[in-house]
Amino acid sequence: MLITIAPSEIDTTFYTQGQALAAVIMERDPGCEVEVLASNGSVENVRNLDSGEIDFGFMASNWAVSARAPRAPFDRVMELALVAPVNTGPLFFVARNDAGITTFSDLKGRVLAPGRRGSGMVQHLAAIFNVLGWSMDDVEIRYLNIAEGIEALHNGTIDAQFQVPIPNRHIIGLTESLDVRVVPFAEDQLEAILDQVPFYRRCTIAKGAFRGHDADVVTPGVVNVLATGTHADEACVHRVASTLIEAQGILARRNPLFVTLAELFDDARSQGAAVLAPGGVPLHPGAVRAFTEAGYLG
Repeated sequence: MLITIAPSEIDTTFYTQGQALAAVIMERDPGCEVEVLASNGSVENVRNLDSGEIDFGFMASNWAVSARAPRAPFDRVMELALVAPVNTGPLFFVARNDAGITTFSDLKGRVLAPGRRGSGMVQHLAAIFNVLGWSMDDVEIRYLNIAEGIEALHNGTIDAQFQVPIPNRHIIGLTESLDVRVVPFAEDQLEAILDQVPFYRRCTIAKGAFRGHDADVVTPGVVNVLATGTHADEACVHRVASTLIEAQGILARRNPLFVTLAELFDDARSQGAAVLAPGGVPLHPGAVRAFTEAGYLG
């Protein structure tokens, strides 16, 4: 059996997770071949799942919600179902230490780089601003990719850059060469965001995650997911979901982005399928069977 998994561009965090998952699936089932396909990320993965061009795709859960709504950039309902969460990625700004930015509210009027125009990161920023009653006119935006944003921080042409997830090689490289700080939300801001955005969870950037980060900081975290098409074979989906459940410890040792699986899966016991399928996107029947057999769903 050949299974295709599309994470994102090569060398991205999703891509490394896809490689780890593919390797573990094949180790557990030598008769199964898994091909990891580079893609342009979440939106392309949604469309290719809907058309049946790929079997599984990684994406931030906000794109899955938009695909089922549908909302831009999707002009019709995409036939999408979820397999499992794959990590929780903290959403946070890093600011130059010399920029005088110590709280999220200090970002008003500053020059920010949230990501490329139309990217998921810009969508996240818009969602957060909407909850807080801010608009994009309250800040000055530079639509830069991650590498361009890091360069702009270095040369001082921006004050802060939006980052996700942890760990990622970009934040490690940045903090080794520049003194920056994570910009914390006020507690009331954080609670409002978590209350109003269904695909976010409370997430902690632990002390020591990178140079200069000397205290735990709590942020909103987006639940990133593995998705499939509603038409996908139930037995195949069951096999992949079972691998994520039964081999979660192996996956976490192979790729630290999988470390949050244990907490996400355990929360499903008390909070139900909404933890596994945030934003109301349905779990595929094959995934429901796997999580029920493992005791996570009643």
